This record gives sequence, C-alpha cells and structure tokens, in this order.
Amino acid sequence: MVRLANGLAGRGFRVDLVLVRQKGAWLDLVAPGVRLEDLRAGRTILSLPGLIRYLRRRSPEVLLSTTDLPNLLALAAKSVAGVRTRVVARVGHTASQLTGFPSGRSRWWRLLQAHLFRRADGMVANSQGVAQDWAAYAGVPLERIRCIYNPTLPPDLPALSREPAGHPWFGPGWPPVVLGLGSLTPYKDFATLIRAFHLVRRKAEARLVILGQGWLRPRLEALVQELGLAGEVSLPGFVANPYPFLGRAAVFVLSSKTEGLPNALIQALACGCRVVSTNCPSGPAEILDQGRYGRLVPVARPREMAEAILTSLAGPPPPIPDSWLDRFRVETVLDQYVQALGLESWSGTGEGR
Repeated sequence: MVRLANGLAGRGFRVDLVLVRQKGAWLDLVAPGVRLEDLRAGRTILSLPGLIRYLRRRSPEVLLSTTDLPNLLALAAKSVAGVRTRVVARVGHTASQLTGFPSGRSRWWRLLQAHLFRRADGMVANSQGVAQDWAAYAGVPLERIRCIYNPTLPPDLPALSREPAGHPWFGPGWPPVVLGLGSLTPYKDFATLIRAFHLVRRKAEARLVILGQGWLRPRLEALVQELGLAGEVSLPGFVANPYPFLGRAAVFVLSSKTEGLPNALIQALACGCRVVSTNCPSGPAEILDQGRYGRLVPVARPREMAEAILTSLAGPPPPIPDSWLDRFRVETVLDQYVQALGLESWSGTGEGR
C-alpha cells in the first residue's frame, strides 16, 4: 500500500494514506508527497467514527481499502457519511483458508462480507486464485473482481540488492544458505522448513536463515534446539531490505500453508535465487508458472521439501524472462490501479484524489 501511495503521488495524484494509528515499520518509506491521515484509534474496529469524519471532511474521489475488517469499515463509513466517494475493496488472501468456514461464526462473517462487498464500487484481488476463492466465498460474480498483482518489484531493486546483507553467513567461505522470509506465524509454517532443513543437513553442508518476527519465535527456537541445529539456524528478526539476502542465498524456500500472492517468492525470482515453494492456495503456482520457474511441493511435507532443496542446491536456477517479472513491477501495477480506481481522466493533472 505504501508503494501504491508513493507511486500514485509521483504521477500527480493527491493521495492520503489513512491509518488506524500512525505507527509502524513502513512509515519512513512514505514519500513526502503523500499526506498521512491518523485516525488515532486504539483498535481497527474503533476507527469507524474517524473514518466517517474523514470522508465528510475530505470527500475523496475514491477510497482504496485492503484486508477484511478495513474493507467492511470503508463500505460502512461511506454509507453513513453520505458521500459520493467510490470504494474499491482489495483482498489479498484466500478467505476460505483463513476463516475456517463453515463454523457458525464464519457463516455469519461470510454473510456480512458478502452483503457489503456487493455494494463495493469495485474489488481487486492480488492473484487469480484469490479472486476465484472470494467469488465462491462471498458470492461476488468473478467478472466483478479484477486481478492485479502486488507492486512487488521497485525500480531500485538492483541497487537495494547490492547493499550489505549484514549477516556473516552470507560472506565468503560459508556453506550455502537456505533462506526463509515472513512473519513467524502458523500460516507461514516455518516449523516444516526447520524440519526439512534438519533432513537436508544429513546430506549436505548448509545453513538456514529465517527473516521475520512474530509470536511463534520461542516455539521455533525450541524446535531448533530439539533437532540439534543450534549454530546452524539463525532468526535475525525483521529486515526492512531483504534483497541483499535474497541475492546471496543459495535457495529461497516458501513454506506457507496459505497465501494470497507471496511477495518474497517474487522478490527471490527477481534476485536470481533458486526457489522451492509449497503449492498452497494461492499464488505460488501462478508466480512459478506451475513449477517452470521453481519447485512446488505439498504443504506441510518436510521430506518432499528437503528433497526439493537438495535438488535445487545441485543445479542452476532456471532463467526467468523479463516479461514474466514485468507483471509484478511497480509501474505496471500502477497502470492497472489507475484503471481499477477509475482515475484515467485525472492522470497527470494533479487534481484526482
């Protein structure tokens, strides 16, 4: 969302980045041309009154919202505020996987989302798999959901990848590094990656680095100790610039149980890294062209993952055509969002908001 805001502001649009709270790791990356609107809410659900006031005060041409609860709040706020602002709701995950329906609560949540999403002026999904899942989940006609991939690859990627990794294992003289990247949460399933690496170490010299932070860190560290991998697995925490790691890793592994469109997998391909990914719903198969550009393995199967890692370590990465990666570049995605938000007539005038 920061890349979208910065990119649209760079094209002359007036852009507000509306935040539940003005805090977070990405604030430093917001361009000077983007206006920050702090709703000062303690929780997302409590931001509705502030969002209503914002819409009445600023009356933007279009409001792009993202993730489940903010999407619903955006649609509700428009209705209460009585403004003509168009609301385009973006979804970035497979709803059927994350909500676990058909439990009672999920059926209620599903009906609420279906009702409100039908009132949206547009919907954007970040992969074809996510679009199909939401069409089935919320009863929204598939033709109303536009697929636009994430603006994952910035123009300055080559320069970013040349920065120091800041970790000794990526220097000369060390064994090859297997890399994981993402929040330390159950959906990323780094426990399977650690178990797969344990099997890899029986046959090859290697190290494992997992970048990210999250509440599962103590459990993952305990698993590392249990498997006797202390000194061979490193969890450095959150890293704002992952490209130096991706450019120097021997293999990048996505171990997720579910995804929408995993940015790290795209970034790994762009950095020339060999990749192994679970064939989870959804995104990896689309990104890897059904396995042409990386190895796909079943979810939560450490043995198959270990075999794919070993095979990848033994061979070169497949060549990736620039045309394949272009769909994930910032400028390409910006063009598509300008169309999805109905801003073509404002483009370059500096008047659209």
